[in-house]
Formats: sequence, C-alpha cells, structure tokens
Amino acid sequence: MTPGYRLVCLNAKTGEPIDTFGDHGAVDLKVGVVKGEGEQIDLETGEVVAASGVMNPQIRFGEDLMSRVSYVMMNPGGDHELTSAVRTALNDLIAALALYLLALGAERLWRRR
Repeated sequence: MTPGYRLVCLNAKTGEPIDTFGDHGAVDLKVGVVKGEGEQIDLETGEVVAASGVMNPQIRFGEDLMSRVSYVMMNPGGDHELTSAVRTALNDLIAALALYLLALGAERLWRRR
C-alpha cells in the first residue's frame, strides 16, 4: 500500500505493476469510503449504497493458515495458486462493485433530469 492509499501489485522479479490487478496494477482505496464489511458509502449523504463480500478463496488449499503453508511447501507453484486465488477474488469484487456503482450513478443522474 502506498502513502496515498493505493494498493499496488508488483511483479516481485521486475518491480513492474501487474496489469491484471485492479486498474493496471493498482486499486485506489480512497475511491468510496466503506463501513463494516465493504459497504460503499455516499460521501455526501452517508448513505450505504453498495456492499459485497466473498468467502476466502484460499479455503480449497486448506482450512487454516498452517494447512495452506503446508500446501505451498508440498506443491511446487502452490504459492502462485494461493496468490492467484486471492487476486482473482479481489478483482471480481472490485469489478462487481464498480459495475453496480456505475449503474447506480447513471440511475441517479437520470432522476436529476
């Protein structure tokens, strides 16, 4: 995370952003203030306008941290599988909330006319 509250995903070898994560390798964590479990809040009214969640995508590799560590140690490439599962789930959540908020914004603009 950067001091500007951006979550950045970098290639460990090259230091380059991973383009498939968020918006070309970064997610602005200030876009939409949230409360509780990912509930999107309208900054002007304080109204909760979107909420989303997902089960831990790493559960298929083990129910607890030690099971997952064991999985990584026993399976070559297991670390990449766990990382990919989390990245995919985060990207899917971000995309779903973004689509919802875009639709909500369009609806609100339509009502103002």
